[in-house]
Amino acid sequence: MNRKQRRNAKKRGVSDAAILAQDRKDTKERVGKEATAYAVRGLSAAFIIVLHDKFGFGKQRMTRVTHEVNSMFDSIIAGNISLEDVEQAVLDELGIDLTH
Repeated sequence: MNRKQRRNAKKRGVSDAAILAQDRKDTKERVGKEATAYAVRGLSAAFIIVLHDKFGFGKQRMTRVTHEVNSMFDSIIAGNISLEDVEQAVLDELGIDLTH
């Protein structure tokens, strides 16, 4: 909550404790999103460099892979598919258990 929002909340009679609780909630949410974005970027970079160095994927193929992975993440975020569904598909189709 920025300064203007805090002043308006006080004018509406919102207590300092409630404002502080909202600030903590907002900060926790923001930090969580930043940490998730950082982890996804790191994981993506690791996969891209391994696919390039070890398996010869070039820019064009990596662009297609990245697009498909981003589409999968978008579907997970939108709630069209769950992460558990993806993990189960990996286990069923490839025999790789990602839960450990």
